[in-house]
Parts: sequence; C-alpha cells; structure tokens
Amino acid sequence: YVYEYILKVSNKRKRDEEIAVQDQFPISGNQEIKVELLEPKISATETSIKVNESNIIEWKQTIKSGSVVEIPLKFSVEYPKGERITGLTQ
Repeated sequence: YVYEYILKVSNKRKRDEEIAVQDQFPISGNQEIKVELLEPKISATETSIKVNESNIIEWKQTIKSGSVVEIPLKFSVEYPKGERITGLTQ
C-alpha cells in the first residue's frame, strides 16, 4: 500500500516567515513489515529536510508573505498477506 499526504502551510503575515514543520511516518517493529519513505527525497546534501532515528521528518523553509506551500509526505508499507496492520487506514 502507498500512503500520500499533502501538508499545506499558509503565510498570512505581511512578511516572509521561516517555518519548521515536523511529522512522523510509521516505524515497523516487525521485520516482515517494510516501510519506505518515497517522498520527500532525502539526501546527505539537503539541509532543509531531515529525518531522525525516530522517523520524524523536519522541513525548514521560508514562506513568502501571502503564499501557500504544499509539503508532500508519501510512503509505502509492504507486509505479508494475512498480516494484520493497525494504526493505518487502508
């Protein structure tokens, strides 16, 4: 299964704003259940997006006055047929 979310952040202030948004994608405690982050793409040289060991993603960004930014979060979950998964809507 692939799960996809869009986080929308708007700046209604009269000046540009620096923001930090944090969200978590699932962690599997079962070796047979695989979770893979598909988006955002994380690279060692990227400084505006980071993932820590608890699977917390942090986006740092400047939002211009009056604008809206869409932040994508997309991940896949693979598990054996018949395995019961809790905490995710399928």
